[in-house]
Amino acid sequence: MKYFKRKKHVFYISRYVWVVLIVVGAGFTVFQIQNRMRYYAGYPVNVIIRVEDVEEMRFPTVTICNENRASLAKVTAMGEWLIT
Repeated sequence: MKYFKRKKHVFYISRYVWVVLIVVGAGFTVFQIQNRMRYYAGYPVNVIIRVEDVEEMRFPTVTICNENRASLAKVTAMGEWLIT
């Protein structure tokens, strides 16, 4: 019950402190955002592109694995059975 019997000036002081903290935090956030945006926009970037024509290119070896469960012999036998 002691919290309900607080004096009004204590209530206003705590409210004032919270408002000041929130305003300071929001201001610092805005400052950081605009500071980082200026840094990002002002960051110099150098791009050098060099194009080379190569007569012969070496490609990697590609292996195709058969993951089919049906064997060719069984499918052929089934096909002959269906045709007759």
